[in-house]
Amino acid sequence: MNLGQRRESLQAQRTQIRTKTDALPESFAEKKAIKSVGKRLVELEEQSEQLEAEILDLDIEIETTNEKVVKCRRTQRLTHDLR
Repeated sequence: MNLGQRRESLQAQRTQIRTKTDALPESFAEKKAIKSVGKRLVELEEQSEQLEAEILDLDIEIETTNEKVVKCRRTQRLTHDLR
């Protein structure tokens, strides 16, 4: 899986977690087991934070890779021009 696909996958997972988190207030309104809903909310928030961190790390990796590509292309042009 390339970096772009990995980022899309993480974003999709984050969206699913946010959807679940957004649905929890309805569970409270329906008077479902509040204790278990609260626990689940904490779990989802932790997962969301972890995915945010992974996406940030991946964005940094993508930026670093892009910078390396640009430097490599510059070096290739300079080498070509010196010939």
